[in-house]
Amino acid sequence: TELREHSEKILDQTRSLTRVVTEFLKFARPVELADEQVALRPMIECLLPEVAEAVPGVPITIEGEFGDVSGDDALLRQAILNLARNAAEAVAENPGGGRVIIRGAIEQSGTMHGQRISIADNGPGIPPDALTKIFVPFYTTKANGTGLGLAVVQKIVVQHGGTIVARNQPQGGAEFIVWLPFVREAVRAIDSAVARI
Repeated sequence: TELREHSEKILDQTRSLTRVVTEFLKFARPVELADEQVALRPMIECLLPEVAEAVPGVPITIEGEFGDVSGDDALLRQAILNLARNAAEAVAENPGGGRVIIRGAIEQSGTMHGQRISIADNGPGIPPDALTKIFVPFYTTKANGTGLGLAVVQKIVVQHGGTIVARNQPQGGAEFIVWLPFVREAVRAIDSAVARI
């Protein structure tokens, strides 16, 4: 009936608006970090079924070496989950079969000792004009995206004293590289871009 159709449209729009508001609050709200020892490999292994449920049929492999970092387990989980799900979505319709590889490496550079996590896919890659903007709030290349997912990921990583970069791989596909220190010096307060406007 017509009433049912209108009701379903209203519900869809309400769900969409709720998602945008929730993502915005994650980005704009100050974050208090828990100070826990986060075992990265078990945490990543636990979130893979969630990615498989959201994006079925994309194999995800975990390789390399992972240690424990000092940080907030729930927030780091959210950041890695977002990156893994984005990678799986990017390759979901890859005609040759999509795949995602999460690689860990323990790195030491001078006094900096930390964990490198690479989330790589064999999808179409990131359009060159998007590479410089993908962490900017509200910028999105997805039809139903809020443009806040990667901004939230960047905020979480930086608040842990880490860095995140995105690049296209020479052999094709995108790669997001997260670096986290094993010991967080001090919680750094990050002003959101919104607060600076």
